[in-house]
Amino acid sequence: MKSKKIINFAITMGKKHKRLIYNALGLTLIIFFYSVFFQATYCWMRFGSPTFNGDWGSFIYSLPFNFVPFLIIAIAALWSVWLTRNIAVLWKKITLDLLMASCIVIIVNILFLLTTGLEINWGGTVFNGIMIWMGIEFWAVSLQRQRALIRESLLLKENAAHKLQLLQSYVNPHFLFNSLDMLCSMIEVDEKKQSLEFIENLTAYYRGMLRRKNVMKVTVKDELETVFCYLKIVSQHYGDNLEVKVTGDRDTDMMIVPFSIQLLIENVLKHNVISATMPMTITISIKEDAITVSNLCHPKSTETGRSTGMGLKYLSSMYAASGKKTDVSRCGNMFSVTIPAL
Repeated sequence: MKSKKIINFAITMGKKHKRLIYNALGLTLIIFFYSVFFQATYCWMRFGSPTFNGDWGSFIYSLPFNFVPFLIIAIAALWSVWLTRNIAVLWKKITLDLLMASCIVIIVNILFLLTTGLEINWGGTVFNGIMIWMGIEFWAVSLQRQRALIRESLLLKENAAHKLQLLQSYVNPHFLFNSLDMLCSMIEVDEKKQSLEFIENLTAYYRGMLRRKNVMKVTVKDELETVFCYLKIVSQHYGDNLEVKVTGDRDTDMMIVPFSIQLLIENVLKHNVISATMPMTITISIKEDAITVSNLCHPKSTETGRSTGMGLKYLSSMYAASGKKTDVSRCGNMFSVTIPAL
């Protein structure tokens, strides 16, 4: 009964610390193979063969005399790396680790000398100690940087998700207010058919918004469906003065940030004059790995037409969370924004 409890406890601890066990086994195997390699190299240089003149028994017997000290040095080097993990300056951390590793190598070899009475090759011992330390130091620094990059990426994604929610809360009330205002105008002039079509488009638009509420990326096809509902709504205000052209494959499954195309179209509508004398054509160019939304600029002259750049900043930060960059360019009167595929 007691042995069963011990076995169950060992299994539980093994599952809980699985990663630690795997790392320990991996380190042990690496040190073992390094010991074999070092001993074979030493024998080759001294006897001209990878063993003690073909004596495999002596080779295997003497292997622990290299493996055990190397393993102790590796564990001690790991311990020194763990102690200096919070030192931010890299050269200070490496210098301190090297000093600690050197002390450990000396102590281990003195203990080895006192225990076995065998002669120590200090040159080879120091070399191997430094090689083991360098390997562990390189692994620790690489792991630390990898974890820092992962943390930074997670923070960027969290930040992008938060900004996406802010963007939704900014777009929805503003757009809803204008939509209801247009609907009231249609009802006042008794345009029943147009009112019903407007409500259907508005419903379809908000259904698409709800479907993408907690989504960090959507297909271009899904984005365009919502955009076309949006355009049918705003066309009640602009009429034939606004035209949107789409070039490329509309049914592509390329992924982009939600609301990105709509936001770029809203940006055009907000900051440009659109009238019978100055009609607006917006072109959505779908390529293999990016989408470009472009238009001729008819900038508003009023103060309300000034851009805060909030929408473009949101887009930039959300794509940055995925390691991508947006491209905003202006060539003469042509303004364009390119968003990459995710």
